Amino acid sequence: MKFDLQLYAEGDGENSETSNAENPAENQPAETSTENNSVDVQAIVDAAISKAKTQWENDYKQREEQRKKEEARLSKMSDGRI
Repeated sequence: MKFDLQLYAEGDGENSETSNAENPAENQPAETSTENNSVDVQAIVDAAISKAKTQWENDYKQREEQRKKEEARLSKMSDGRI
């Protein structure tokens, strides 16, 4: 069970209500430009896509090399038997 000690440390609670009423700017979030946010989000998305694409390309190259090695190995095995 959680017990909020800070609630009782402030006293009867009237001071906390008046302090918020005196400084309403503290309660409001800071205004930000939506253009800047969308540009930042787009940059993050582009970076994530680029990273994922690079990783996929590397994985593909490794799989292709493994496939070619396996194909060559199987080809050698079949050449020896015929």
